Amino acid sequence: MHAMFSTLLAALPKGDALDEPAWAVRHRGILYILWLHVLGVPLYGAYMGAGPGFYLGGGALLGAIAITARLPAVGRRTQSAIATYGLVTASALLVHLSGGRIELHFHFFVMMSVIVLYQDWLPFLVGLQFIVIEHGLIGTLMPSTVYVHGEGQTHPWTWALIHGS
Repeated sequence: MHAMFSTLLAALPKGDALDEPAWAVRHRGILYILWLHVLGVPLYGAYMGAGPGFYLGGGALLGAIAITARLPAVGRRTQSAIATYGLVTASALLVHLSGGRIELHFHFFVMMSVIVLYQDWLPFLVGLQFIVIEHGLIGTLMPSTVYVHGEGQTHPWTWALIHGS
């Protein structure tokens, strides 16, 4: 079993296929998208009439994540994972600020497409786990902020797994 798992891990892309200049260009682009959310989330929160502590705190959190994703000491795989965490956090904030509107759930799909540019399974796994846990946990505790349909509110873990799939 261990040998099979090791073989599977060896077959997964590790982001090493990208040379440093190509990775740096993609990482800069992804961080640019994250910085747009640092500004966009508070603007959207204000537009939706949410409490300023929520949307300003969310914007500040995204800014802190964007800064952390630039720290060279953590290495590029960790920087990629941190940037991914920021992008899916932005998606979650937008879903909650909208009251769970289905259109905002598609933001997750777009962000997952963006992080594929890293060509590494680690950031993708970070994003996937975030979606399943966030939608399941927050969807269970506060379903009206995640799902606008009754089935999502009565079976949030099912819908979290659907979104993660």
